[in-house]
Amino acid sequence: LRIWDAEGLGTFVALGDADLFQSCVTSLNFSTESQGAYLLALDGVANGHRQTMFIFDWQTRRLVAKTKTSREPVRRAVFHPDDDSSLVSLGRRHVHFWRIFQEEDGRSRILRDKKSGLFEASPPDDVLSLSFDLVGNAITGDSSGCLNLWVRDEEDAFVLRSLDHLQRAHRGPITCLRILGDGTLLSTSGSCIRAWDTLNDYSLVKERILNESTESLVALAVKSPRSSDGRLVMATSSNSLLEGSLQDRFSCVVQGHSLGPGLGVANGAVSVATHPREHSIVTCAGDRGVCKWSTLHRRL
Repeated sequence: LRIWDAEGLGTFVALGDADLFQSCVTSLNFSTESQGAYLLALDGVANGHRQTMFIFDWQTRRLVAKTKTSREPVRRAVFHPDDDSSLVSLGRRHVHFWRIFQEEDGRSRILRDKKSGLFEASPPDDVLSLSFDLVGNAITGDSSGCLNLWVRDEEDAFVLRSLDHLQRAHRGPITCLRILGDGTLLSTSGSCIRAWDTLNDYSLVKERILNESTESLVALAVKSPRSSDGRLVMATSSNSLLEGSLQDRFSCVVQGHSLGPGLGVANGAVSVATHPREHSIVTCAGDRGVCKWSTLHRRL
């Protein structure tokens, strides 16, 4: 596991060894409260084996703590944005909340909070997406098209707050969630994007459907996180990068994620991010390639 200098592409730190990770690492997340001092990594082993979460103090190369997760496949694990001692993992039939505790001997332990993440009825087949609103509540999207809101109670547990209209938030699986600086929550399912006002009981305020009925959105990013213009960048299942907003139309920035002949033809982008100071987008895909695109010149 390597952390890189984004300017010179040199390695800052290499973490772990051949015996630490059982398989590939499938999820990474830097802590927000401490401005990236800690790194959370999720081991990709599944098929009946329990995956492992690791927390590193990466600047000192120290493994702070690790724990086994659910026997069900885990899709993603993240720090709570306001609390480095609080973690959330999600995947098939679960969303789990975890706490990091300091022992008397100085070691840290990760324990699951079994009072948090409890569904009222049977859990959904798959919890696919996660975000946090401006006051620290967690929002999850699942395979049945439901949005679930998890709020902290008096005992600091994340409990389900049921809002009827969110149980039918979309007709299909909710693949992406993104919170904006003004409290607007964006959710995507298939070719549909919906905007919700988290400051007004998550009321639906806007909906957009892509013109191409065959397009499905697979990744979503805010073009300028520090701006309030609402410009978005999206990757689609047909291997396109789109740019636009809910107020106007989306246009194709580039068609196809490829590093050259024979690469990327059938491997659409699976993740997209925007540069905070440049007119550029970065994507990664199943062709093992990371591509940087100019949104001004619409080319690699």
